[in-house]
Amino acid sequence: MALSADAELPSGDPSASATPTSGSGSGTTGGTGAGTTGSTTGGTTGGATGGLAATGSSIPAGALGAVAAVTVAAGAGVVFAVRRRRAGEQG
Repeated sequence: MALSADAELPSGDPSASATPTSGSGSGTTGGTGAGTTGSTTGGTTGGATGGLAATGSSIPAGALGAVAAVTVAAGAGVVFAVRRRRAGEQG
């Protein structure tokens, strides 16, 4: 990407006008030009370095599911036992 000394950056103001201004220089207006309009090859923004965030795709889903099922079954067993014990005490 080439930069020039008289380049103007967008103001960031959403109410700013998008009308082009006149000036001297070479270029195209919506024509065919060489260059790229973006990149997917990464880079740094604000000095950040490193890889992507972990997504948790390497978790042992089977083991976690089994532990969750055992926990739910144990809780249901406790509820069943407490209700049965209370029913036996009442009569």
